Amino acid sequence: MCVVKPESKQFEALCTSIGKSKQSCQALAAFCQWKGEPTAPTTPNETKTGCTAKLNQEAYAFYCDTYGQTKEGCNTYSSFCEWNVEDSTNVESIVDAEDLEVTGCRVKSGKEPWGSLCDKTSDDRSTCEGQNGYYCEWIESDSGNDEVAIASCINDGCLNGGSCDSLTGTCSCIDGHSGASCEIPSPNSRSGWMSGKHGISYFIPAGVHLATALYNASALAAQIKDLPISWLIVGLSGGAYGDQYLAPHSILTNLNRGSTPKHIPAGDVAGWYYILLFSFHISYLSILSSYYNFREDFDIESFEDRDIFDEIITAMDSINVKVIAYMASQGPHFGKHGATRAYDYNNKSSYVNSCVLCPELTGVPGCDCSPGVLKWKKYVKDTYGSDDEAMLRKAYAEKIVGEYAQRYGDRIAGFWFDSGIAGDGPQIRDAIRPHNPNAAIAFNHGSKIPLRNNNPGVEDYTYGHMTPTIGAKAGGFNPTSGCYNYGMVLSAESSINGFVYPTVTPDVNYPAMFDPETRPNSFNYTYSSPAEASLAHVYMPFTEKWASGNIVWNVNQAREWQARVLKAKGAWTWSLPRSGCAYCMDVESQSIIDPDDFAFLKEIYKGLPGGSEEVKEPYNYNSNNCDCTTHLTTIPSYQWGCTQ
Repeated sequence: MCVVKPESKQFEALCTSIGKSKQSCQALAAFCQWKGEPTAPTTPNETKTGCTAKLNQEAYAFYCDTYGQTKEGCNTYSSFCEWNVEDSTNVESIVDAEDLEVTGCRVKSGKEPWGSLCDKTSDDRSTCEGQNGYYCEWIESDSGNDEVAIASCINDGCLNGGSCDSLTGTCSCIDGHSGASCEIPSPNSRSGWMSGKHGISYFIPAGVHLATALYNASALAAQIKDLPISWLIVGLSGGAYGDQYLAPHSILTNLNRGSTPKHIPAGDVAGWYYILLFSFHISYLSILSSYYNFREDFDIESFEDRDIFDEIITAMDSINVKVIAYMASQGPHFGKHGATRAYDYNNKSSYVNSCVLCPELTGVPGCDCSPGVLKWKKYVKDTYGSDDEAMLRKAYAEKIVGEYAQRYGDRIAGFWFDSGIAGDGPQIRDAIRPHNPNAAIAFNHGSKIPLRNNNPGVEDYTYGHMTPTIGAKAGGFNPTSGCYNYGMVLSAESSINGFVYPTVTPDVNYPAMFDPETRPNSFNYTYSSPAEASLAHVYMPFTEKWASGNIVWNVNQAREWQARVLKAKGAWTWSLPRSGCAYCMDVESQSIIDPDDFAFLKEIYKGLPGGSEEVKEPYNYNSNNCDCTTHLTTIPSYQWGCTQ
């Protein structure tokens, strides 16, 4: 029999319930061990029955035992499992809903390979119809067996912190566990709470800014409090740039003027903004000479620091929405975009006079530098002995990420790191874990489609960035609703209980995706090497750009794609525009989601599982039929599948 190792008592239920065979138990060797009388050896003439691991694939016996209760289910994992029978009677499905006169969870017609999922929730209606609703359905019967189901939960209890509902007799499991008795730990406990759920994101300008002077997190909370969301992704850094933040920092606040928010009356901030705006509309050089000292004259150092990110966490906590921190991995040294994109490059900042500071820092006359980037590099060199790329990445992880991770601790549910190519994933992870061991991490680096674990050992959920990248370099704005992103939906539906892994076949978006003659309406991905699980998460903009422009979605396609990902136990985030304009002088404009986009969002939610207009099969929007806004692109291949 399969027993838990002494040092892994918390996994006892897993060993006893999943380790049905010696093979399966050995596959869980990290915390289980096989004990008991040795079984008689199998002779060459004997045939094992049921779904078993192939020769040299014994490490995957867990999947064969758990999901191979039918021949179809076994064939789903044919790369490492095989179906063996003694006679033809064993080929039939172990569970046939039509032959059973019991109330319970049964596999839907056409979804037989996933019958084991329904079996595991046979007495859990909420999970059957909710989390497993894509594969399973609840069958009502008058046979009187309901009493048995109700009694089983009460008598057997719920494991791993789950609670028993005395009215339904089912277990309600806490984050990171599933199963009729909450006996199955998630392949990734840090992101398991996101499975089958969804959230939103939006961005606020960082540093000293009119938006941060007027911002009120309670206004956002009041707007979204009734949405069926589980998280908000919001920038701790200022968008994709890593030089300004929404919270004070022990180094940056004093090092780089205006890089973090202050408690400044909005009128004071606006006054300096209007001076700068006015200068561009008349004559930049003449006005600049007249107001040459305005950047020094505004004494922002005399104002108290303001932690807007803390305010957002507090407001979201009041409405039971978790916060995921968006951060730019390129850090204050601009390791990806270069210093020309910095907030204070060439006098772009209202509070930094680069025409004075650049010559002081470089010894060369002129304004075309970023004082903030140069000061940060000098700090890194003084602290670490070098300002080469490796040390700049190390400093970002330890000094920026580490400080914020320590400050907020587990009040942050996760992180989404942008520009992953410019950061050091393991160092960033190591800066977070001591202060927030359960934070779910996504790292924007690696292949976009199909979804996969691009960063084993670092990521807990996929970054889910759509493709292609939106921007002028593509010749125009490319609609995110285009069929080239359909592979993200299929990835989630091909996942193993919502989780994807480093190895996937095919390892690219469908090879013939731009050929209408050979492109099928759907195709499947197959994931293997189930050792490093990452939750299949899709991150989609509503509009032409990440947080601005016109909506590019048809409400029915948006509903369908999101619903399909959620039914497959994946996760979905919509990126939404903030209402505020650059010089709007009211709290609401600077704080809430754009009202038109918010109304469209609520229409989408009506089509999600449990909604008043829930999307049902058959599905309409596949790889040849997407309601794209094709006039937004000038590249024909990006119009793949668009019908408008």
